[in-house]
Amino acid sequence: MTRRSSTASGHYWVTPLAFLIVAGIGAAQLLLPIGWALAGLYTAPVALVALWSTFRHSFSVMVVALASTVIATFVFFSSPFWDSGLTALTDYVLPIALMWFITLLAVLRKWRERKTKRAHQGRLICTVCGRVSIEGVTWSLAEYGEGHRGTLLAIGTCGECAGKWDAPHADRMQMGA
Repeated sequence: MTRRSSTASGHYWVTPLAFLIVAGIGAAQLLLPIGWALAGLYTAPVALVALWSTFRHSFSVMVVALASTVIATFVFFSSPFWDSGLTALTDYVLPIALMWFITLLAVLRKWRERKTKRAHQGRLICTVCGRVSIEGVTWSLAEYGEGHRGTLLAIGTCGECAGKWDAPHADRMQMGA
């Protein structure tokens, strides 16, 4: 069984769907008589990617926001209403600003998730013995839980238990069982 790292969260469809939504909004803006007024809808695909993409894909949020900005700019300035100050503010500047604000928040959130994951990378709770090991120091789960409530731990097998388990079962491992 191979593991797909790019789809670990199962949300591999988010960015292509966002691009389809961006293209649909752009087409609607060009085809409808007052399509230029739909620029606020560009925040939807940006929010979709911002909320449902993994922390490893912060670049996709920026790409969707950039594509939305380019299409919204082209459509708005090709409309006959682009020279109206209030229309430009409500149908172009505010949606674009909101879209990039969402993008900024998403990138900061994903950066924070990545930083948190790195900080807790060396913390392991053993599935065999139930002890917590951090950088070579081990505690019982009850002892560790007293002073470290709310800590993120990785689940795995500590070195001691891995060594004990591998020795008696090495013949099964070689047979592929």
